[in-house]
Amino acid sequence: MCSKNSKPTYYCNKCGKKLNPKIKICPCCGNDKRLVKMTVFGALTFQSSFRGRKFLNGIGKWVKEVISGWFPSGDTCKHPKGVEKIRVIDKENPKNIDSYQEKITDIKTGKITRDIKEPLEKHRHK
Repeated sequence: MCSKNSKPTYYCNKCGKKLNPKIKICPCCGNDKRLVKMTVFGALTFQSSFRGRKFLNGIGKWVKEVISGWFPSGDTCKHPKGVEKIRVIDKENPKNIDSYQEKITDIKTGKITRDIKEPLEKHRHK
């Protein structure tokens, strides 16, 4: 990220008078403490993620998990800005076929690097 900074401006910490950077003591009040103000310009990128789990009443184990959002990549050379991940693990499928779905997209390029939809049992044995 490139940023641009303003030059520092010096003020007396007691009376607020603007000071020359070379002056050590405020000529108005004699205070030796200074306040330095500087503006930094740049860009911020906000990254967030979500994880939710569904539990059945009376059972301590979850039956469905969903995660979605930005995640850091294990391979920072390949995905330096991280990845967008959507994962759904469903253990309560009415047809009794639990499912695993995961889609990973490179944040920088938008390229899908992984797209899996398979029975959970098959995914566990890989």
